[in-house]
Amino acid sequence: MKSQKFLSGDGRSTTDPTKEYGTGGKMLGKKFLLSATWNAPEESFNNPKQRLWKGKSADDALFNVGANYSFVGYTVVPGHYCYDVFHNKHIKEDLENYPKYLEEVLNCKL
Repeated sequence: MKSQKFLSGDGRSTTDPTKEYGTGGKMLGKKFLLSATWNAPEESFNNPKQRLWKGKSADDALFNVGANYSFVGYTVVPGHYCYDVFHNKHIKEDLENYPKYLEEVLNCKL
């Protein structure tokens, strides 16, 4: 925060109370995507009956990571996840689908 390379403060203003905390980022127009592998099966997410994640998504579980990027102005896009990696027989397909996912979520051609 001191160098103000990525942000110009935390966004708040003493002269304008409508400016919100976390809106001082200079990285606007840039996107951040989280990609992770999970030993958990995909069915354990987004299901309120599941004990561990209690209906939360993989993005919810890693919210704190994305929040750091959002704080400096990045747009956090939905993450790419491979689930059940120790038991999943579709890892090859998951990895092959990754470039397509990047093209879709980042609106670019690889």
